[in-house]
Amino acid sequence: MSAKAETGLVAQRLSAFRCARKADMYLFVPAGRDQATVEAELPDGLMQATGRLTYAMDFTADPARKLARSDVQQVLQNIAEKGYYLQMPQSEADIEAMMTIISAETSGNRPL
Repeated sequence: MSAKAETGLVAQRLSAFRCARKADMYLFVPAGRDQATVEAELPDGLMQATGRLTYAMDFTADPARKLARSDVQQVLQNIAEKGYYLQMPQSEADIEAMMTIISAETSGNRPL
């Protein structure tokens, strides 16, 4: 069964914008919209939280594939419902947990 049949979500081309307010915070919106339009359409509270946006890249969010730091299903669902998805930076606890896993997996002198 395809990812579309399971979730009703389809692959979509998105633009990612870096948020000035916090490192590693990104705003995803449907591709093809310029920065000024994106900033004008966002709720005021969100613009205050993100700060100035800087275009980073375009990418395809496909329900059948994983994204590095966000759940692709949640990204596509938020895009469909709100018109945007805000990817928050990882917490230090998340980073420490990831480093523990990496350390455990590489402790047997196995090549990466």
